[in-house]
Formats: sequence, C-alpha cells, structure tokens
Amino acid sequence: MSDQSPTILSVEVGSAWVVILAVSLITLIATVVIRRLISRPGGFSSGLLLALPLVLPVLAALIYQHAVLPEVAVLKPIGAALRDKPRELLHLLLLSDGSVATPYAFTGEAGLWILLVGASVSSFMLIRRLAGSLVLHRLLRRCSPIDGGHSRILSSVAALARQAGLKKTPEVLMLPPGVSGAFATGVRHNRILISADLVEALDHRELDAILAHEVAHLDSRDVPVVFVAGLLRDVVAWNPIAHVAWRRLLIDRELEADRRAALMTGDPLCLASGLVKIYRLVKGQRNFTQKAALALVRPEGRIKQRVTHLLALADGRVSAGPVGRGAYLCAALVVAILGLQAGAHIASRDSAYAIVLGRPDTAGDSVWHPSTEIKPLPELPHVKKGELPRSLRPSKLDRLLRSTELRADLTLKQKDVERYFRRLYKMSPLLGVQPATLQWNGRAGFGEATPLLQQPSFSVYRLDAS
Repeated sequence: MSDQSPTILSVEVGSAWVVILAVSLITLIATVVIRRLISRPGGFSSGLLLALPLVLPVLAALIYQHAVLPEVAVLKPIGAALRDKPRELLHLLLLSDGSVATPYAFTGEAGLWILLVGASVSSFMLIRRLAGSLVLHRLLRRCSPIDGGHSRILSSVAALARQAGLKKTPEVLMLPPGVSGAFATGVRHNRILISADLVEALDHRELDAILAHEVAHLDSRDVPVVFVAGLLRDVVAWNPIAHVAWRRLLIDRELEADRRAALMTGDPLCLASGLVKIYRLVKGQRNFTQKAALALVRPEGRIKQRVTHLLALADGRVSAGPVGRGAYLCAALVVAILGLQAGAHIASRDSAYAIVLGRPDTAGDSVWHPSTEIKPLPELPHVKKGELPRSLRPSKLDRLLRSTELRADLTLKQKDVERYFRRLYKMSPLLGVQPATLQWNGRAGFGEATPLLQQPSFSVYRLDAS
C-alpha cells in the first residue's frame, strides 16, 4: 500500500507573499555586505541603502505577483480527490521512484487563515504605531521652549547646525517633567527635544556631543527615513526578515550619528560617557506610556555596541570621515536592480514547493495498465460541476467509484502516465468535476516532483509545471 501521508503545505512561488519573503532576504544580505564594505558615514544615502530591504519587497510584489496569497493545499491520492469532488483541484502530481509513479492531487485554495493571521499581525502593528504617534503629539504639545537660562544650548545647536550644513537651525524644546533623554523629531520642522534632568546630569562637553548626535540625525534625514521604513515594516509585519532589516536600519542610523557627532566635536569619549548617563536616566524612568511613544522616535539602541564603537573611534581603529554620496547611490542602484530582478525571476516560475510527511512507498501497490479498462466510457455532453447525467444510474455510478482508476493505492508505469490522465479527463464529468479543474490556473497540470530534501519523517519537493 502507498503511504498516504498528507502534504502539510504547498506554496505557489509566484504569490505576493513569497515574492516579499524572497526579495527581503536577498536585498537584506546584499545591503549588509555592501554596508560593511563601505564602512563610513554616508548621510541620507546610506540610510536609503539600508531601507531598501523594506521598500523593494513591497514594490516587487506590486509589480510581479500573480496572486496575493500563496496557494495552500492538501495532498490526496487522485482517486480520493475525484471521489470527494473537492471545491478546487489545484494541480496534479506524480511522486516517482524511477520505475513507477504514484498519482496525487493537490486540493484546496488560497489559505484564508494565512490572510487572517497576517492581517491581524499587521493591523496590530499599525494600530500600535498610530497610538504611539498620538501620544507623541500630545507629548510635543507639553514641551516648552528653552528659556534664557539655557542660552548656551541654543548657541551650541546653532553652531553645530552650521557645521553640519543645515539650512535652518532646529528648534530646541524642553521635555516635560518625568520624561528623560534627547530626541530629534520632525519631518517639515526639525526639533530637538531634551530633558532638564539630562542637562543637569551632563557637563558642557558631554551635552555638546549629545546635541551633535541629534543634529547628525536631522542632517541625514533619519526621522522621515525611519518613519517610512517602520510603516512598511508594520504593513508586512508577518515577514520576520522585515523585522531584522528594521533593526539593522535603526542600529546603523545610531552608529552613523555617533560617528558624525564624534567628527563634529572631535571628542568621541565625551559622547560615550553622555550615552551612558542617558541610559541610566531613561532606564529609571517610570512613565511607560511616554517611553513607548518615544520608542517610535528612537528605539532603545544597543548601548554596549555604541560605546564600544566610540572607544574604537577614540583609539583610531575606526575612521569617522564621511564618504561621498555617489558610492552609496551606486550601491543602492545595484541592490535595487538585484531585488527587482529576483522578484521578476521568482514570480515567473511555474513551480511550487511542498512539505510531505513521510515518503511514498510504492512497493506492493496495484499497478494500473490500460488493459484494466473493462470498456471505454461513453462520450457525454457538457455537465455542470456538481451534477451527474440523468443517464448515469446509481449502479453505474457505484461501479465507477469502485473502478481501478480511483483506487487510493494505485501506481503507474511511466509509459502509461499519459493514457491514465486521458482516462481521468473522461471520467471527471461523470463525477461532477469539470476537466478544466484538473489544471492549475488554466495551465498544464504539474508533472513530476523533484525531491530537494528527504528524511525518514518528511520530504521537501519542488513541483515544476509539465
């Protein structure tokens, strides 16, 4: 008897979700490699490069996808699939050991449960972002302008803005009591938010270094880049690679702002000590709602990694000098071409992948031969799906359902495959299944499966169109 273990999941390669996953992985690897090769600050250009793994997958899916959701199907022996008259037959499959083949059918449809899970995760992330944005706007309304007692802060920010090349000096606001830290915000109007307890805790050099860090964020336009990238991450929140790309972008933006701040002030050690003091203040903060809102502006960075990086700058082991925008723009163009080409290639593949529990064992099965046909089936007029001809009596239907072609343990010799499937096409109207449903999206049914991985408990197959 055949091992009739079901396929847990079969995925059509051309679906939007598969394209997004594949392009995300390819572009993330490419950007990480290129970023390490060009290990210097690049301003907005380097931020654009690191955001590509979040932008390109969605763009490629919109351009190339054949279906929104992957096709999710269950593997059944073809006789059982025809007898059950499933709602949809996706494609045919032959699992072969070289001499004989076992015919199966994938039955099912695009998985609604996948859509529900994905939409639920994305909706949660988008609602979370909206709620955080509302809290952030309320927090901004509670901020107050810097008073005359902190005029040195205003003059320091103005000098740093001129040094960075900003056209307009950012507005500096004091955070309300209970909120600690320093943040850069704004898309049209650049603002730097700083807390009173931070001003008291830092000396002048440390405070200048922290302000230089925030000015570097504004000069690189990190605020809009991170916002758009985070929004795209939330849209495809079901994609784990998007979360990795998002974290890589955030860490890179923090490290680059540190390097540029060290270059502007010439004192990376003061920035390192200032970061440690900020970390202690924010860690002891108890206003969790406002901390969550500010996390949208500046998620908690890896303080150890940043301090270690600044110590390397102080020792001269890492260069803080910026690199021209041309190198990063060329790199972004290469990654964009690579990602779009990968999306086009994946979407054009008439193939699918399936995970099968167990391995089909054809030993001892009844082998179908053309000679087992008792008599040819009569040619019948067009029959609607789900209906049977009036001339087909219950006794004839019962005999048909018990025919050799519909046995679950059936195997075929390779030379008889074409005849067998012609026979099934003639039988399908009698069972209330249109012959066209034995094809997938109007294309020829899938042929033999190529084993990619075979273990005693499961196998992974690639299904190529015949």
